[in-house]
Amino acid sequence: MNNITILSFLALITLAGNLGAERSNNQSRVNFSNGDKISGSVVNMDVSLLEFKSAHFPKNVFFNKSTILDLELHQPTKPIDIDFTQADHIAELKLEGRYGQENQRDTLSGQLTQIADDHVILSTWYAGELKVQRNLIHSIKIKSNQPDLYSGPNSLEEWDQDQSAGSWKFENKALVSGNSRGVISKDIGMPKLSVLRFKLEWKNTIALTLNLFADSPEIGNQDNYYELRMQTNYMYMQKRIKNERPPQLDRMPNTSYDHKKKSAEYAIHMDKNKGVFHVFVNGQLAQTFNDHSATPKLLGSSIHLRNDNENQMRISGLRLEKWNGAIPSPVDDKAHKQIDGDGQKILLANGDAVVGKIGSISNGMLDIETEHAELKLPLFGIRDLKLPIAEENHPKMEPNDIKAYFKSGGWIILDVKSIDAEFLHGSHQAIGNCSLRIDAFEKVEMNIYDRNYIKLRNKSDW
Repeated sequence: MNNITILSFLALITLAGNLGAERSNNQSRVNFSNGDKISGSVVNMDVSLLEFKSAHFPKNVFFNKSTILDLELHQPTKPIDIDFTQADHIAELKLEGRYGQENQRDTLSGQLTQIADDHVILSTWYAGELKVQRNLIHSIKIKSNQPDLYSGPNSLEEWDQDQSAGSWKFENKALVSGNSRGVISKDIGMPKLSVLRFKLEWKNTIALTLNLFADSPEIGNQDNYYELRMQTNYMYMQKRIKNERPPQLDRMPNTSYDHKKKSAEYAIHMDKNKGVFHVFVNGQLAQTFNDHSATPKLLGSSIHLRNDNENQMRISGLRLEKWNGAIPSPVDDKAHKQIDGDGQKILLANGDAVVGKIGSISNGMLDIETEHAELKLPLFGIRDLKLPIAEENHPKMEPNDIKAYFKSGGWIILDVKSIDAEFLHGSHQAIGNCSLRIDAFEKVEMNIYDRNYIKLRNKSDW
């Protein structure tokens, strides 16, 4: 190793003043358990050492994996031969959790090409075709492959801001409210039927107001909009119309937040023409707000975000999608149990259900043999597949397991063998040996079962 420096933790401490600087947008970063950070690029990693290239050092350096909290990856997505954006559906496979972590499930996304008795074939852009063992699949969710109307946040500059300096900032792909009250806004092109999704985290209390379908993105100039006020233990909605005092919409006294985690996933299904808003919190329908005198022609397509106190909140994963108008079932497992009949149970996107024997997949169509007829269903019209298995199984925890987070959402735990500039090489009980493109991931966590590292990750750093 004459040409490579092995950097000790003592050396890192000495260089901490230089390493703590913000990384540039085109560099990856290693975060250590003692708080040190270093920017650069991944050269290679085996089961014990990470080789890293950084402008801070004249030669490549090695870091012991046991000292690394995580890797923040910045790998621009390289072109591929197949255009997966043209696929008609996206299937999301949730795998069974590990023993003791049954509710924490790996995710694989791609296009379904085959469903056999003991496995499923998933075609992906990041790993080619994956053969996934059925006894390790917990659920299969399917949605139409339509691009998000908005996906972000991407910067603070893309949002209009009021005069409250520092009321909002942009950090780690999230909007973070500051120590003063303030508003940011943007015309995100809300269509009449749409779904707004985001993750909300808070340190002390929730005090967030969303102005939806605002008629102007200019702060202080919006006259007509729906105002959704979200507090720690309740939320309510009212409509604001210029020179009018419309009645307040239904108020919800309690919410389904997990206060211990101090985070929640929101999905707001909105129908501007009917004035209907279905608010889901952590996958559960929390409340439906109804405007019985809807005035869609007075509204617009903008959103305003307002922090109503000085406590910090964090908004990430903000996405706007088109909606087909069907209200999703809050708990698909319960819906499956309510379906009578023998065979495999399929929930459709429009709320209907089918029971039968699943056959082959061809040109995006799934063959299903039911008691009454043989059907061909488009995969994008299916919401949930429940595949019966002979015996439930769980992946094993391995000493070299890492947790890799996809840029598109979700994560997978792999028994890692090596990482290079292009691929993450490892294995998973559900898919066997595999090589996944590193540009599919935004972060890789190390030492994932170490209790001290788990405590560090659970600490809020925003």
